[in-house]
Amino acid sequence: MTQKITALYSNKAQAQAVINGLVLQGVSQDNLSLLMSNDTRKKEFDIEVNTKAPEGIAIGGVTGGAIGAIAAGLTAVGTLAVTGGAGLVAAGPIVAVLSGAGSGAAGGGLIGGLVGLGFDENEAKLVEADIDNGSILLAAEVEDTQKDELKNYLKESGARNVSVH
Repeated sequence: MTQKITALYSNKAQAQAVINGLVLQGVSQDNLSLLMSNDTRKKEFDIEVNTKAPEGIAIGGVTGGAIGAIAAGLTAVGTLAVTGGAGLVAAGPIVAVLSGAGSGAAGGGLIGGLVGLGFDENEAKLVEADIDNGSILLAAEVEDTQKDELKNYLKESGARNVSVH
């Protein structure tokens, strides 16, 4: 059985270091997701159109770590989800949860989407405020046997609001 572990980071550099560490500990990059405001995506992940950076990101996903592949997902049309007018961007398996029927996020309510992920309403409000203020939510789907070790790893990495759902 799997569970989701979520954590908030202040910037791309923090999230990148943790994602690389999770992959080294056996978490598949296919089980990693990012959620942030569109403003944060532009600030932390945007690529200048007049450069060869998009090709570099695709290569970076293979050679430079998992953040490159996830960042490529933030720029690829097929894997980008901007939820209902809320100005949110998600990449990874979290997209399906946030846009799934009944989660609330597809209609623009991030709190409903976070509750769909397993947050209680009060915690969801705090996470929403953090995301609005520029934080990046990292979500990892992990095996039960890894849960405690990886939760401790995320706490030690400087994450805020580490939760298991």
